[in-house]
Amino acid sequence: LAEIAPQLPVGEINGTRGYIISGGKDQDEGMFAQVENLLKEHSVLYHWHIYPEQAHQMPADFEQRLQIALDFIFAQSK
Repeated sequence: LAEIAPQLPVGEINGTRGYIISGGKDQDEGMFAQVENLLKEHSVLYHWHIYPEQAHQMPADFEQRLQIALDFIFAQSK
């Protein structure tokens, strides 16, 4: 994140969307909150899906969740 943030343009990144998948028991040490703040800072439309009972592993329904994420990311702005 420290390497990516300085390379982002200042202000809004028009039309960019993001999708975060995380586990509620993931020991992220605040990284997801930092990513969320960075997305907000650049007005990036995003969705954050949390699996409350999971740590840092792929969810059982990953293929379905990936399709949902891709649909969200590539959806036309309305």
